[in-house]
Amino acid sequence: MNPGWKFVVAVHLTAALARGEDHPQRKPAADAAGQVFAWKAKDGLAYEYFVPKSYDPAKGTNLTLVLHGSNLDRRWTFLNHPPGKFRPDDIVVSPDGTTPNGKGGFNYLGDLKDVARLHALVEEIRGVFKVREEFVYGHSQGSFFAFLYAGEHPEEVDGICAASSGCWSGTKIGQAGYHQAIGIMHGTDDPLVPYGQSRGAFDLYRKSTYPLVHLRTLHQWGHPPEAIQAGFVLAWCEGMTTADPARARAALGELADGTEGFGDYSALYQVANRVGGRMGKPLAGVTAEDKTTAESVVKAVDSLASKHAEAIRTLMPKSKTGSPEVGPWAGHLLQFLDGFEGVPARDAFANDNRELIDRHGHEAEKRFRAFWQKKDRSPVEAFDEGVAALRDAFLDHGVPGLLETLAAIEKDAKKLKLGKAALATYSKALPAFEKARDAGTKSFVELNRKEGRIRR
Repeated sequence: MNPGWKFVVAVHLTAALARGEDHPQRKPAADAAGQVFAWKAKDGLAYEYFVPKSYDPAKGTNLTLVLHGSNLDRRWTFLNHPPGKFRPDDIVVSPDGTTPNGKGGFNYLGDLKDVARLHALVEEIRGVFKVREEFVYGHSQGSFFAFLYAGEHPEEVDGICAASSGCWSGTKIGQAGYHQAIGIMHGTDDPLVPYGQSRGAFDLYRKSTYPLVHLRTLHQWGHPPEAIQAGFVLAWCEGMTTADPARARAALGELADGTEGFGDYSALYQVANRVGGRMGKPLAGVTAEDKTTAESVVKAVDSLASKHAEAIRTLMPKSKTGSPEVGPWAGHLLQFLDGFEGVPARDAFANDNRELIDRHGHEAEKRFRAFWQKKDRSPVEAFDEGVAALRDAFLDHGVPGLLETLAAIEKDAKKLKLGKAALATYSKALPAFEKARDAGTKSFVELNRKEGRIRR
């Protein structure tokens, strides 16, 4: 399962419709394999599906449901997630949203009738194919719905990849879902759904003591789907829940191969620990060779984390005040804290620098809250708060919208009577902040490319 293929970037539905990219109609069957087909559920819900050529009716395989965002339709999935490459061993099903918008598109709404409609489709699919595990991957509005659906049907859903969303307040969360792998993924520069909504969902499930919760933070990425990264999150879901050692080995392989690019090291570390018998529900039948491989992966990820920690220490300037000025170390640190969560060397570094990290976290929360509260009624005061956030609260993800709003206020400086001191501070804080993010990301990625290839 090597994800070394290029995913297709988000495609506008209107362009897809213009090209008339409809797939042939065929009723789901075990021999309808190797290409995308279209069909309708008994109640008329249209969907597309892909059955892998490897499907064995006696052994069965996993089912991955993919739920599109607002006002799109079933074709979104395979336009953005190449069939046979995205979850290549799974039956992948992509339905229209459960409620029509009246203009040719569809939505997944937070109503139980929408849940029931999707569940009816799943029951039909399960009546045709032998399903071993079921995963739900939603993007944007479909991602909100993925949380909801998993809460309503914990007996059915083994894991989710919730991308670029948050969690609706009516979602059921509790002990019935403790066996589920809750994978959450979001770009920090998402202009449509703030990254903080995914961070909030992550905190909610963690506080609700779900054993398996993983947040994949994509630094400086936006809202469009990221098929390879979604594949990593789903590999983590499978690796942490499957009872089949062969499937756990495949999940470990996909995550390890992904380290050639922008890999998910936290997910890789967890799956390797499960295969090695050190984390999660015991996995019976793992070979001695697989355990040895898993142990080597665990050591390699922790070794890489140590190298990141040392690189950050080298980049971090000394300061008599105990609060170093913003610089590349800050951008590198953010990437490191998010990308290696749970890895011992990362957690030790975070503990050693807890006072600094917590101080900037509290400062960020205070500054960003004040900025958004004041930006409409008092732009001058908001400008001061926003600049202070850039200067002093740089260990935070609350950037989307801030930079654009500050630039708009600066543009109207004369009209708003912004002071020279505030503008001068802004002229220094902005490039320092942007350099910290960009240079920090560069040093993080370069170290991964140089030292982070995990050999199996």
